[in-house]
Amino acid sequence: MLANQYGLFQIWQLPVILLVIAGWVIGGGYLFQKTFSKLPNYKRMKLGKAIQISLLSGGVGWLTAGMVFGVFYKALEMPKTGVIVAIPFFLIMAYLVVFSMFKESVGETLRASLLPLVSILLLAGIAGAACGIPSIMIRRAYVKEIKLQRITTQNLDYIYQFLRNRPSKLPKSMEEILELEGVDPEWLKSPANPSRKIGFFYFQPERLGRADAKSQKLLACDFADNFADYPEQGRAVLYTHGEPVFLPAASFESLLTKPENKEFAEALKKAEGR
Repeated sequence: MLANQYGLFQIWQLPVILLVIAGWVIGGGYLFQKTFSKLPNYKRMKLGKAIQISLLSGGVGWLTAGMVFGVFYKALEMPKTGVIVAIPFFLIMAYLVVFSMFKESVGETLRASLLPLVSILLLAGIAGAACGIPSIMIRRAYVKEIKLQRITTQNLDYIYQFLRNRPSKLPKSMEEILELEGVDPEWLKSPANPSRKIGFFYFQPERLGRADAKSQKLLACDFADNFADYPEQGRAVLYTHGEPVFLPAASFESLLTKPENKEFAEALKKAEGR
């Protein structure tokens, strides 16, 4: 099945995350220095002190916001609401850290903190959209492919069970199977490519294998383009002993090189015009 590289976190997001951290710590520190220097008691605030403020306030804010979002996302399955609720938690907790570090009134620290904290929040929002939207789209394609793989192997199983229960000679092609009484045409379609009337290649065997044989001799498979536009390209296959399974493209090609599948491979190559 699909590998976990289609999770929400991808390696390509790492440089973006590092840029956000640098912008948060250094850029936020610069803004804190600029805004607090307007207060009478902090006209000579050093950049190092301002960076420390940005690091601590942002860190506590993100930690709190992350916990709140996690509850909504994992426990309540409400990710959009989680984002909305997490934003004020970030601002409140980050501000409380800033307020605890200065002997100024609530109003003065709030005015001085507003610009850097909102800027950090906007920076994270932009980065989150840049990283999150592509990941979500890939994740949705992954989830859709898992569902289609399950339906595809189920259709192949329906075909096998129908053939298993036929006492007469096995059909020569999928077209012959389609004409048989009791066959649902939907069995022969690939849900990943439903526009095609027959979505599977079938090679007539001399006989079906025993259910306990566990051989790797192929009876049927997806056509190559059925899953071509999904995250993991591959094919659903049906063995002569009745097991349907989805294989990655490399595993399928390796299967075709086995001696017992020589005739199947040659016929498939001709059917696909390769």
